[in-house]
Amino acid sequence: MNQKEIIKKLRESARIYKENLQNTNLLIIFQKDNKIEYIEILFLSRNFMHLTGVRSIENNGKYKKANQFYNDCLNNKLSYKNIVIKKDGTTKLKLDIISNLVNMDKKCKMIGIYDNSKKQLVTDILIGNIQICVGLIKEQERYYIVNTLLKEDIRKLTIEQYPIIGILKKKIKE
Repeated sequence: MNQKEIIKKLRESARIYKENLQNTNLLIIFQKDNKIEYIEILFLSRNFMHLTGVRSIENNGKYKKANQFYNDCLNNKLSYKNIVIKKDGTTKLKLDIISNLVNMDKKCKMIGIYDNSKKQLVTDILIGNIQICVGLIKEQERYYIVNTLLKEDIRKLTIEQYPIIGILKKKIKE
């Protein structure tokens, strides 16, 4: 993926995120040990950057805040000279699958507690399937927020997986 393609993909992904996920709640209902449990996920504008594998820097060399990065993507103000791409190759992997987030409510089949011994991620719970998973951290007492996106089989990164039996989606104000 060249520089132009990366910028184009970031802009397109931000637009899709805004139209489909920003200010949205997902209620994930799953079965764990013969009990029905649930978690709620909140999608905010400041979560977008963490799903891309990209950081943005200002002219003075300081990192931009996540909301500013997101707004730059939406307003076509993102420049390749102001972004930092991870050297481990995860940026391309994330950008390849970020558009799949739109269909999370249809494609996520499992949920599990992240196995800290697997990779160096800062995440608590993963939801996904055998091709993609999304990391979640608890932000408020009631909600989780998305904090990473992986092109990986959820079964390889979780201690135990539980089947998702339903996902409900609504806008925050509904």
